Amino acid sequence: MTATNHTLTGALVGLTITVPIIALPLAFLLHFVLDSLPHYDNDAHTTRNFKIMLLMDALLAASVLLLITVVHPGYWWLGVLCGIACASPDLMWFPRWVNELRGRPNKPMHIVARFHSRIQRYATSQNYPYEVVWFVGCGLLLAKLI
Repeated sequence: MTATNHTLTGALVGLTITVPIIALPLAFLLHFVLDSLPHYDNDAHTTRNFKIMLLMDALLAASVLLLITVVHPGYWWLGVLCGIACASPDLMWFPRWVNELRGRPNKPMHIVARFHSRIQRYATSQNYPYEVVWFVGCGLLLAKLI
């Protein structure tokens, strides 16, 4: 799933469940639930289009977090932290991506990365409509909370 959709989902958790000890771990774990659903993924991680899409996704996710800090009273900080927590597991892929770009071999995946990779069996480039529907749904829910 895109970083934006992970961020939106986590932010919704933080803005609705205002108990940090529950909201933060839940947002983190929801990342893996979302990745087990059909979602968009592009296997061509070294192409120019992928790099542009990755940059746009990161900017949109950051914009969502910034929007929350500006317009949401009260627990905006928990929404931001939960948004980051929900998107953060994908950071484990960054070193592998850098190695691919440099043409270097990757080390064998650790147990969490293997699990994370296996649950994404429904991720394909044809699944972008799921991402769009999720984005619109979360966006509408977030608009109601702000």
